[in-house]
Amino acid sequence: MTRPLLIAAVALAFGLRLYRLGEHNIWWDEAASVLVARMSLADGIQWTVRDVHPPLYFWLLKAWRVIAGESPEAYRFPAVLLGTLAVPLTYRLARTAASPRVSLLAAWLLAVNRLHVELSQETRMYTLITVLAIAATLLFISILASGGRAWAQWAAYGVIVSVGLHTLYSFGLVPLTLTIGCAGWLLWQHLLRKPPPWRIAIGWCVTNALVLLSFVPWLTLFLSSVRSPPAAGTVIDLILWLRAALTATAFGISAHIDPWTPVTVVVLVVLVLPAVPQITSTWRPAPRRGARAPTREAVVALYAPVVLAPLAIYAMALPNPVLYGPVLSVRYVTLFTPHASILFALGIALVASRLPWVGRVVALAWIALSCVTTGQLLENRWRTDNYETLAAYLRAYSRPGDAVALYSDWDWPVFLYHAPSGLARFGVTTHTRQTEASAAALADEWFAEHDSIWLLTLNGAYDIDPDGNVRRAVERRARLISEIEVDNKRLALFSRDADRSVRAARATPKYVAPLTGKPALIGFDRWVNETSAGESLHLASFWQGSGPADVASRVSLRDQAGRAYVQAEYTLRPDYPAADWPSRDLVRAEHILPLRTNLPPGHYGLTIGRTMSDGSYAETWAGTVRVRSPGSAGGSSAAIPASPESLASIAIFGDFAMLRSIALPSHRPGSEPYVVRAHWRAIQASPRPLTTFVQMIGEGVNPTTGNSVFAQVDVPAAAVPTNMWFPGEDFTSEYALAVGDLPDGPYRVIIGLYDHTTGRRARRADGSDHLIAERFNVP
Repeated sequence: MTRPLLIAAVALAFGLRLYRLGEHNIWWDEAASVLVARMSLADGIQWTVRDVHPPLYFWLLKAWRVIAGESPEAYRFPAVLLGTLAVPLTYRLARTAASPRVSLLAAWLLAVNRLHVELSQETRMYTLITVLAIAATLLFISILASGGRAWAQWAAYGVIVSVGLHTLYSFGLVPLTLTIGCAGWLLWQHLLRKPPPWRIAIGWCVTNALVLLSFVPWLTLFLSSVRSPPAAGTVIDLILWLRAALTATAFGISAHIDPWTPVTVVVLVVLVLPAVPQITSTWRPAPRRGARAPTREAVVALYAPVVLAPLAIYAMALPNPVLYGPVLSVRYVTLFTPHASILFALGIALVASRLPWVGRVVALAWIALSCVTTGQLLENRWRTDNYETLAAYLRAYSRPGDAVALYSDWDWPVFLYHAPSGLARFGVTTHTRQTEASAAALADEWFAEHDSIWLLTLNGAYDIDPDGNVRRAVERRARLISEIEVDNKRLALFSRDADRSVRAARATPKYVAPLTGKPALIGFDRWVNETSAGESLHLASFWQGSGPADVASRVSLRDQAGRAYVQAEYTLRPDYPAADWPSRDLVRAEHILPLRTNLPPGHYGLTIGRTMSDGSYAETWAGTVRVRSPGSAGGSSAAIPASPESLASIAIFGDFAMLRSIALPSHRPGSEPYVVRAHWRAIQASPRPLTTFVQMIGEGVNPTTGNSVFAQVDVPAAAVPTNMWFPGEDFTSEYALAVGDLPDGPYRVIIGLYDHTTGRRARRADGSDHLIAERFNVP
C-alpha cells in the first residue's frame, strides 16, 4: 500500500498547488520577480546586485517565460512543480530515518501543509530552495553514513549548495546549520570514543571552502554596489517568533496564534520526541510496530536546521548598520518544512508505538487540521481588480511618446506587470513630502520630455501630498483629457496636444460577444471572476458603427432565473455620441456595476446590452461571476425569494416594480402636509435609478404653475436606488405634498416612476404611466 498512498499524496499535493493558481493577485514580490525576468541579463544583474536576493532564480524564470508566456498561471507553474516534487523527496529523506509507513506520513504532512501550498503558488524561489535543501540534507546524511568515501557525494553537495546560495541568501542557513550539525556529530563520535573521522572533517572543510569560493565573485559585486542603508525594522519578541515559526511549519499559521497555544504545545512535544531514543533508554519503540529510532546522522541532519534556522533568522533580523536584514517572516523557515514534517511524523510514530490509538488519532487530526487551514487559504484567495482596468484603459488610449507618472510609486512593480510596455515611467517618491515647489519641479521634468502624461494617483499620494500639489502642478501645464477611477486608484490623462482625445480605441476586446445593430457590439473586457459584495465590477464594451446619439448601453447582474439584482444603463459615450462614430473605428465604453453589501452570495450571470431611442433592447451574455460575502471566504448562495409577480398588487410598473399598497391621510388637503405612504416590492432591479412622482391634479389651472398640478413631490423611490433593488425586496416610502388652499372642484392624486435623466416614465401593462391613488372633491 505504500506506493499507491505515496502516489496519492503526490497527486493531492499537485492538485492543491494547482487549484485556483491564477485566481489571486500578483503581489509586490512576485511582480518584482517578473520585472527582473523581463530585463536583459545585464540589467537583471544591476537590479539584483542592489536587491535582497541573488539572480539565479530570475535567470531561470527568464528562460521559462519564453516557453510559457506572461500569465500569472504561467509564471507560478514552476513553483507548483517544485512544490510537488518536494513531497516524494521528503519521503526519500524520511526513509533515511524511519520506516516506509512513517515516511509516508511525513509526505502527507507536507502535501497538505498550508505554508508550503501557499509558497508553491507564488512566482518566487522558495520551493526551489526547499528542494535544494532536501537534496543537500540527503547528501549530508549519505556522506556521514558512508564515512565520506564517495567524492561524487561531496561534489554534488557542493554544487547544490552553490546553486542555493546564488538563488537565496538565506539558503546559507542550510550549510550553516549542517556544518554546526556536522561539528556536533564529530564531537558525538569523540565522546563515544570512536576512531576520529578525519576524512569527513577534512572533506567538509574543503567542500565548504570551495562553495564559498564559488560565491565570492557575486558576493564581491554585491558588497561593492551602492545601496540604501538598511531600514530599522521592528523586531518582535523572540518567544513569539519561535511560536509563529513552530505553528507555521506544522499548520501554516503564523498570525493570531494565541488561540493556537494548546496546539502549539502538542506540536512542540511531538517535535521533541524523536530525540528521546538518542538521549535516553526510558522510551524505546515497541517491536513490530513499524517505527524505529532514527540514526544519529538523521537526528543531526533533521534537528540542526529545524532548531537553529529560526534562531539564525531572528539574529539576522536584528537592526544592523551594514547589511540587509530579512524581515521576520515564516517564508524563510519554509526551507526546512520537510525536515520538520519528518520529525513530526517520527514523533507521532513513537507515540503510536506505545499508544496505537492515540498515535492514529493524532496523525488523522493533524492531517485534518492541515486540510482545514489549507482550504481556508485557497478559498480566501481570489483575484481583485488591482490594476487590470487601468492597464486596459492605458492600452486602449496610450500613444507612443506618452509617459506614466506613479503618484506615489510604492506599488510600481505590480503596476508594471499589468501596464503596457513601451511607456516611459516617472515616480513620485513616498519618502518626501511634496510642496508646491517640488511638485512644480516634477511637472516641469515630465513635460520637458513628453506632451502627454498619465497621472496615476494611489493611496500613498494622500500621505505625501495631502494638499494635492502634484496634481495642481500638472493641471497648470496641460488640460485634462479623460479620467477613470477604480477603488482607491485614479488614472488621468493630461496633454498639451490640442488634438488629443480618447475616442477610437487602439486595443481589441478580450472576449468576443457580437450583438448586431447600429452600433454593433463587438466584444468586451472583463478582469475578475469573483468579487465581494460591496465592491464594484468594472467592464469595458467595444462598439463599431454609427448609431443614434442617445443610444444607451446596459450591464446587468442576473440570477439563474434571469432576474436582475443590479443594472447600470448610461448613454453610450456621451462625450463622443454614437452619431459621430466613423464606421470602421472601434469605440470603447466603460461600465461600473456597484454591488450592495448585502447582495446574496452566489453565482450570477453578466449581460451587456443596448437600448435604442424607441425603447427596444437587446443583450448578450458576458459570463458568470461569483459574489462572496464581505470579508468572508464566500459561503453558500443565499435563498432567492419566490417570484414576486404572483403576489397581490395594485399596480406594476415595467418589469421591475410592484406597488403593493398605498396609505392615504384621513384628512383632506389643507394646512397639514398631505402624506402618501407607498409600499413597494421589487420584481427586479430597474435599468436606471428611478424617481417617484406624486402629484395632486385638478381640473382647473393652478395660477402659480400655469398648469393643472396643484402639488407635487419628486424624490427617489426608496433609500436604495431602484436599479439596485433585489427581487422580492420590500420598501416603504413616504411622500409629503405641501398643499395650500384649493379652489373648488374635483382632484385626483397620482403616483408613478420616471427616469430623471430622460424624463421618460415607467409604463404599466395597460399603457398608462401612473396610478390614481385617490379622487376627491373640494369642498
